[in-house]
Amino acid sequence: MPPTDDLYAVPPDEFVAARNALAKQLKAEGDAAGAAQVAKLRRPSVGAWALNQVARSQPDLIDAALDAGEELRQASEAAASGDAGALRAATAAERAAAQTVAKAARPHLGSRGDALVPALLATLRAAALDGDVAEQLRTGTLATEHEQAGFGFGFGLEGGDEPVAPRRATKPKSNATKGARPKLTAVPDLPEPDPEAAAREKAERAEARAAERQRKKDLTAAQRNATRLEREATRLAREADEAEADARAARDRADEAAERASAAQEAVAALEGSAGDR
Repeated sequence: MPPTDDLYAVPPDEFVAARNALAKQLKAEGDAAGAAQVAKLRRPSVGAWALNQVARSQPDLIDAALDAGEELRQASEAAASGDAGALRAATAAERAAAQTVAKAARPHLGSRGDALVPALLATLRAAALDGDVAEQLRTGTLATEHEQAGFGFGFGLEGGDEPVAPRRATKPKSNATKGARPKLTAVPDLPEPDPEAAAREKAERAEARAAERQRKKDLTAAQRNATRLEREATRLAREADEAEADARAARDRADEAAERASAAQEAVAALEGSAGDR
């Protein structure tokens, strides 16, 4: 986990001091760009910080909530097209998963817990629609809560417990006389849903989401490793420069010592010659 991610594990009232210390450290290590980026990081709100702690300690709850949100989004889209068969179950599943996350976050909210829970639930639902919010939620790096963008069905309910049934399209009034009977047309029977095909499709979607999450994790790990190696290279280069400077200084001192030794030998020889003349 890079140092910037570690910042989001720090309590909000300690964030600014920790952020400034990290920016100073990066600047001293020669990473001016990284220091400038860290200095711009916002202190997390209490609600965002609470969700970050759940993501770090119980990531399975976050994954379950995001998966349930995705299922509800798909059920909502189907309901908008007239098929509300899966909407009620998807709504209940999403609500249960989101409430589980909120319950896990509750100890981190302090005295404002009850007031902040709706914002946490809205953030979980927003993450089902926004990949960036979902990634921040999974990595525990949220800086603020997010407002949900309603689907029209399931999401965006105004406090009701029941999902909204799709509205039937209203037919325009006919200009025909009142006594005229509408012409009836036969409506073909809809094919029965295939449970096995639905199960396979659901499994394929889950597998695709898992593969995408793993790809993002691998990419993040590679980026972190590259950053670490770059910093290590910078540090070693600086140490090499310092060692080279020390070596040059040592050679200069050695040359000076050799010159003084040579002068001393000449002085000894001169003294010996003077004594022989006597």
